[in-house]
Amino acid sequence: MTGRPQFRAAAVAAGGASLWLLLVAQTAVPVGWHRIGGRTGYEIRVDPSGGRGGSACVLLHGSDPPKETFTGVSQSVDATPWRGQRLSVSAWIRSEGMDDWGGLYVRVDDVSGKRLAFGNNRKLPVRGTTGWRRYQVVLDVPKNAKTLSFGVHLNGNGSLWADDFSLEQVARR
Repeated sequence: MTGRPQFRAAAVAAGGASLWLLLVAQTAVPVGWHRIGGRTGYEIRVDPSGGRGGSACVLLHGSDPPKETFTGVSQSVDATPWRGQRLSVSAWIRSEGMDDWGGLYVRVDDVSGKRLAFGNNRKLPVRGTTGWRRYQVVLDVPKNAKTLSFGVHLNGNGSLWADDFSLEQVARR
């Protein structure tokens, strides 16, 4: 790390570690995040004690959703602090009974909304039933980047929990 603070996602707006989930225990989608993908057959909610240390985390659940659909949560932040840098976005994820796949994703857009960079963990997907594991996507943020969006998604049946998102500058290889 080169001086930029590591932080938990959504704390960007909230100003503190994992406050974002503690403040929204009664809402479906955590404050500062938005829903992506389909709604039919999917539920998104805050699990007040399902996080890694017994704290709140986000839970995505699929129960007989239409084929070839997904749901997820995403947050977008200003990409200016990350321009020209290599960025690591990570989150801790666990799963139960997933019959397709899910995971972490990152997207970088320019001022017009054109996608400049995209990464996910498709090559190392979350599947089946797993314990907590840290997933990471690393990509280069172009100098003309405007928006950085990141989050988690679930395709198909099962449950996916996500906690402790982090954005961090990393060295180029």
